[in-house]
Amino acid sequence: MKQWRTWLACISIFLTCFLWLSPKVSEPFWGHHEWNGVWYGQIAKNYLRIGLIETKGAQVLNADPFTQDWWIHTHHPATYPLLLAGWFATFGVSEASARILSIVATSSGFIGFFLLLNRIFKSEVSALLYLLIPLTTPLLLYYGSMPVSEILLLALVAFAYLSYSKNLKRENDISTLILLFLILITEWPGFWVVSWLWVSEFFSKRRKTLIWGIPLVGFLAYGLVFGHIVLTHNNSVAELQSIFQTRFSVSAQPYTTYEWFHVLATRTKAFWGLPMLLLASLGIGVAGIKDRAKLWWYITLLAAGWSHIFVFRNITWYHDYMLLHTVPAMIIIGGGAVKFLKNKVGTRLTILLLFGALLFTLKSTQPFFIALSEMEPHKACVETGMAINQSPTISSVTWNSENAFTCPPFTNYYADKNYTIIKSD
Repeated sequence: MKQWRTWLACISIFLTCFLWLSPKVSEPFWGHHEWNGVWYGQIAKNYLRIGLIETKGAQVLNADPFTQDWWIHTHHPATYPLLLAGWFATFGVSEASARILSIVATSSGFIGFFLLLNRIFKSEVSALLYLLIPLTTPLLLYYGSMPVSEILLLALVAFAYLSYSKNLKRENDISTLILLFLILITEWPGFWVVSWLWVSEFFSKRRKTLIWGIPLVGFLAYGLVFGHIVLTHNNSVAELQSIFQTRFSVSAQPYTTYEWFHVLATRTKAFWGLPMLLLASLGIGVAGIKDRAKLWWYITLLAAGWSHIFVFRNITWYHDYMLLHTVPAMIIIGGGAVKFLKNKVGTRLTILLLFGALLFTLKSTQPFFIALSEMEPHKACVETGMAINQSPTISSVTWNSENAFTCPPFTNYYADKNYTIIKSD
């Protein structure tokens, strides 16, 4: 009977996530940070047009790929655009198709979180209701459908933590190691998840399989990623070094340390909402007083989620969706607070408190989410690309310096052919 309830709850959480994130699924890629859609979408389209054998898996960004010189992207692993290309081949090339892949990943990730929380709460209702709170935050509502590798990473991390928690008393960690391998080849911030898990195991000396297996998995994963980058780009090492120095740089940036911390704090409150921040704080406080082993686990989760944000401040300043890496820690630590409340005040009152927190999150964060979702900073760039695509006579566009810098990825994706840029200043 319990297994039947769990299956029903998994289906419910998947459908809820899917429907919740789908209203604007078919809109053009002209919103806030939607350069990810045209960037990865262009690479995926070119995989289909040129072929994997011809490209060797290189991430080609040309509007017209049948040219002599390719513009090759090397700053991220090719895993996500390769998956997106396969998705396009199956379901067609469109904004809806790209976003649905991310929605499926987010929904699947929340199943992983549900199964983990259900083991903690021993109550499907409490786990389901609690998960609605993070799902209604602007962070998940807006970015949960964006075509970006961080969403795929989020789903993999959810199931990696689920697998890790299931195997705490066993030596069979093959499923965890496979998931950690996939995390490493998906996106660079996965390094922190894997590394902090290894640190936790090394100092607790729980499982030799992970202590020795994680370095091996890391060697294989990064050997594959870097080997592929070197294979497909002649100057790949120099490019990777350049982007690392830019992202890692602290002093040579257009902001001060105070400004960076202020923006990070403001974004965290706006994207997460007060209830989730309070639950996470309560979870840490309770663990610190009652359970030092759990506190160490929470510190591991926080370090895995925040390391990339604090180490690479440059990318955090420009990309607010880096907060997606904090989702697993916030959900799991907040879940610890919910378990504490459930033990103290009972299931019924806890459900009422969760329902109140859900309503408060909706009321307090919806104005920010609406403003975020209504932003269309790249609309002119997209419409220019559409016009070029539909007209056989348009072969050039006139832009000022700002548009000439920001528009090409958007215009290229929708134009699907070469054009000349004329600068007006």
